[in-house]
Amino acid sequence: MLVMMIYALIASGIVLLVLRRALGKQNIRLPFKVIVGLPIASVLAVVVAYSFLVVVAGTTQVVITFGKVQERRYDPGVHLIVPGSRHEQMAVTRQIFELSGLDPDAAPATPQVPEAQRTLALSSDRIALSADLTFPYQLNADLAWKVFTVIGPAYEASLLIPAARAAVREAAAGFSWNEAVATKRADLEKQIHTVFRRLVQENLTSSGFTVDEAGKALVLMPPQIRRLAPPKAILTAESDRIASEVNLQRQLVLNQIAEREAERRGNEGLGIKKLIEQLPKEYSAVQLKDLLYALADKQRADSMLKAVERDQVKVMVMGGGGNGGTPAVTLPAQ
Repeated sequence: MLVMMIYALIASGIVLLVLRRALGKQNIRLPFKVIVGLPIASVLAVVVAYSFLVVVAGTTQVVITFGKVQERRYDPGVHLIVPGSRHEQMAVTRQIFELSGLDPDAAPATPQVPEAQRTLALSSDRIALSADLTFPYQLNADLAWKVFTVIGPAYEASLLIPAARAAVREAAAGFSWNEAVATKRADLEKQIHTVFRRLVQENLTSSGFTVDEAGKALVLMPPQIRRLAPPKAILTAESDRIASEVNLQRQLVLNQIAEREAERRGNEGLGIKKLIEQLPKEYSAVQLKDLLYALADKQRADSMLKAVERDQVKVMVMGGGGNGGTPAVTLPAQ
């Protein structure tokens, strides 16, 4: 304001000089009231202008009068303040900051995030996870003056980001990499939020906030994990392991099917053996052959009937048996 007063006095002097020269050509003297009144009016105009504070929507103002921060809330609108007071604007809408982990598999030319916004997530099984997270928060307008006084206007960089980095490290240490990436990712987000809130409140309390003020000064919303991944070598090894387990399980199923088929055939052979043993002694080899063919035909007929009942066969072309006959041909369902 003092600088503006000086500018106003200089401007008044220039105006008075121009008026004096213009009136002097007409032999008119500049009134004393104008000579004194114009500088005074310009200074008063500056004082009045600096007595009003305009707060825009979505922000609050922290007013510092003669070095002392005013312990009150300034809502959007026009406010009267002590002339010469300094004021700082602080946003009270939802804000975000982001943390990103270094990707060990990224190309060397890939731009990396600043050191202050890097984070390292080391799982309980000591696998370094590349993590990208978003932390939303909102400043409480009622306590903006105290945050400004104790922490400063750059509280995001000096308070929130260091606490968030520490929260990611502490929370990730309680999960294996597979849990963090896949099975318990939501639980990891909740744990990061819990630890982040605790660290921020502890820092505020140690800085002079009461426990109640520390819990209300900043609204810390649940963070979102945008990306969380182990090194590509780990993913490749895990994919190979899962593929091997699937192949092994498939082979076990095929072995079980083969064992059941062998058991079934063995049971059929035992049944046929018992049947032959119970036949009369006078059965000839031709009659025995016809009996076996009849049993085979019955088994094929039973299998065909089951296939038809399951709608697995749409068309059957039946031919006559014997010499020169057309064998029976079954067309599978399309």
